[in-house]
Amino acid sequence: QRLIKPVKVKSMKRFLLAVLVTVAASAAMPSAQAQNVQNFKIKSFTADYYLDRNQAKTATLRTDEVITAEFPNFNQNHGILRALPKSYRGHSVSLKINSVKDIRDFPLKYETYEQNDNLVLKIGDKDTYVQGVQVYKISYDQKNVINFLDDHEEFYWDINGDQWGQTFGEITARIHIAPSLISSLQSRRECY
Repeated sequence: QRLIKPVKVKSMKRFLLAVLVTVAASAAMPSAQAQNVQNFKIKSFTADYYLDRNQAKTATLRTDEVITAEFPNFNQNHGILRALPKSYRGHSVSLKINSVKDIRDFPLKYETYEQNDNLVLKIGDKDTYVQGVQVYKISYDQKNVINFLDDHEEFYWDINGDQWGQTFGEITARIHIAPSLISSLQSRRECY
């Protein structure tokens, strides 16, 4: 006596087709990880620092950043957040945003809010998703960015910070010293 009924070939084909359709549909849907808005990467981060001093002999710093982000190819993100310090060693840096632009130098929409003594730029349009590679060009000014010690003065600056939720591909920083300051530099120079 048989305990297992024979399966008809037609029924088996329908069953296999249903399994294949289910597997294909799940593969096409983004995973829960992909739905996390932090799930993108920073391909490159470049910062050019222009160090100078004004007529009152206060240290000034203009920073031009180019952040190249790579987003997933589905509707998940509207842009990036960039936190900029409002103070340095307990005093204000008089942060001023000059511009926020795209790769073609067109202005980008952004809003700001304060968090942990930073000014956070929320760059993007809430009605528009970004996908693939996007470039964000941010320019800002700061003052009082030099640390004064007993035997020297130093420009001691964190390039990209450590609170990002993304991985970074490449980070580049260039410091441009105003010609009027060159003669004031010590011969002992260090970079970490």
